[in-house]
Amino acid sequence: ASALWSGEAGEHLSQFFSNLLEAGDDGPLIAPADLSRVIMALMAQPVVRPRYGTHPRLQILGLLEARMTDHDVVILGGLNEKIWPAQTQSDAWLNRPMRAALGLASPERRMGLSAHDFVQAACAAGPVYFTYSDKHEGAPSVPSRWVLRLGAILDALKGPDLEERGQKLLAAALGLDQAAGSKPIERPAPAPALDLRPKGLSITEIETWLRDPYAIYARHILKLVPLEELGLAPGPRERGMLFHEIFERFSKQHNAALPEDIAGELERIGKVCFAEWESHPDVAAFWWPRFLRVADAAAELERELRKNASAVHVETSGKLTIPVAGDGIFTLSGRADRIDILDDGSARIIDYKTGSPPGAKEALSGYAPQLLLEAGMIAQCAFDGVPAAAASELMYIQLTGGEPPLTLKKIDPSATRPPIKQELEEICRSTMESLKRHIARYCLDPQHPYRPRVLSKYTSATLPYDHLSRHREWSVLAGDEEDAQ
Repeated sequence: ASALWSGEAGEHLSQFFSNLLEAGDDGPLIAPADLSRVIMALMAQPVVRPRYGTHPRLQILGLLEARMTDHDVVILGGLNEKIWPAQTQSDAWLNRPMRAALGLASPERRMGLSAHDFVQAACAAGPVYFTYSDKHEGAPSVPSRWVLRLGAILDALKGPDLEERGQKLLAAALGLDQAAGSKPIERPAPAPALDLRPKGLSITEIETWLRDPYAIYARHILKLVPLEELGLAPGPRERGMLFHEIFERFSKQHNAALPEDIAGELERIGKVCFAEWESHPDVAAFWWPRFLRVADAAAELERELRKNASAVHVETSGKLTIPVAGDGIFTLSGRADRIDILDDGSARIIDYKTGSPPGAKEALSGYAPQLLLEAGMIAQCAFDGVPAAAASELMYIQLTGGEPPLTLKKIDPSATRPPIKQELEEICRSTMESLKRHIARYCLDPQHPYRPRVLSKYTSATLPYDHLSRHREWSVLAGDEEDAQ
């Protein structure tokens, strides 16, 4: 059930520690400070090779495996001195006479075995290629002694110049990447017909639309949905859903008044929700202690938030119809984590995050407009059961369970550096107007394309549709370009 022990590498790791535990009674006493180095040294010895997914005609083998198989073509790689053969090492505690008296092999035995392997492989029935590198770990390297001696014999016998043949093959391989007159791929710019373009998006998709319009094109026009990996262990996404569910249940059950023991009530609800993840031991082992720290910190914060709140709305859905020129409409939908209606009639919008929330400057500039758009929808009474209200507070509550277990991040224009002179209500209106212009641009202009990564500075390293847009091919030459609009 744990990602640590899954797959071939995980199975080998599990077997390694099982063998280590079995041999523990017979092994020497090791100080705790030295234990990690001993384990790392032992772990460096086993080799993990995949059982599946190998090439049907190509095999990369070790020396022992190569002895027992026949192949049409053999490539002997790594023929560098000190690599093949490995350098002999003199033992500071056991000299050669001592090793002989104890019946241990001499240091040269491994070199003799390497020479035997070399001869066996070099005498294969088919063509044999000897390869070595000019550098090893950044330092100049020399060919193996066997390659040098073989070259000397061929020179004395006036045999073929094998190195010259190798240089021709190397030049041919390098030439594969040097196509004449190649034209670099252009940045994709699909412009589908207006009737194919989406007439509504969620608040979270608006942020994607601003940063990576191509993702909206692939998801809503091409109808391509990324597939989740099979057997994937629970990760940050599942942890966020679990924590959201616990706080949602708590707020709904205690909407009118808070219980005496807030942390205890959160723990009770948490046990019910965590019970659904019993098949994943990692969830209980790692997430539950973090949640308990979050529950303790959330108890004090919840008391402070409820002091000036007359109503609390959690996981509330809403829709806002935005008219487009002509008879068209665009529907903005969303689900707010929490909306508090304060005593003065204004609204406090809260979003829970288990990951890193956007900064205040990023949110207020419109690059992460989730809370600003929710504020605009509340102002137009677009959420079910929530009265129309102007937003006076926007905040993210980051639930990590670390140190500190909970962090409150307010989106305050006056707290940015330099301070933003606009009022929060004015910024929310400006964001809605900007969204309307963005909607008109895509819904009214048939030539306006869905380009990928128009705001590359504000996107993560890898996006779900990068392979479809062939981002790596055009981004090297195009650079990080931002949409001027």
